[in-house]
Amino acid sequence: MIDDASLFDFSRSCAASYCRRFGASDLDDATQEASLYLLQIRDKWNKPRNYLRKRVVFALVRKYQNEKGLRRKNRIRRIDLDVFLIAEKIKDKTQSEDARRAVDEAIRNAGLEYAREAIELLIDGWTRKEVRRRFGIKFREVSDIWKSFLHEFHKLYDLNDSDKDYPLFKFQGGRNNGSDQSN
Repeated sequence: MIDDASLFDFSRSCAASYCRRFGASDLDDATQEASLYLLQIRDKWNKPRNYLRKRVVFALVRKYQNEKGLRRKNRIRRIDLDVFLIAEKIKDKTQSEDARRAVDEAIRNAGLEYAREAIELLIDGWTRKEVRRRFGIKFREVSDIWKSFLHEFHKLYDLNDSDKDYPLFKFQGGRNNGSDQSN
């Protein structure tokens, strides 16, 4: 059993036990946290010292785990900063902006403004079957929209030309090559 006079000594002994058991070096901080925890559970001060010591030590452990993120379901990973990788991402971003402008031009020229969202989903890797389900249209209509868009895009931009690099538009080998034949 502890009281107000023995609170600091008891919390110091709990903190020392915690530091000894878990190899922590911050005895003063642990003592402060132990005192705060004991003040929060003032109604349990009439319990035996061993019971209180166990609760205080594990409260300190829980506090450490919360501070370090060890109690999370998915732990935060430390990622090293790679300047060259960031430069590559910026380069890819400008290429993707150019590619999106090219898509807009091909959609306008083909007169497919009404199907812009479907075309963008197909470019992003959705299958024709998924697009058909999303918009509630026939599979054949999705295929016709896609073929019209590709025809217009190939008229505007020769993908076999080695001077131009459009990484988003290598459609023939991707998911949208007609392999999803189901209705």
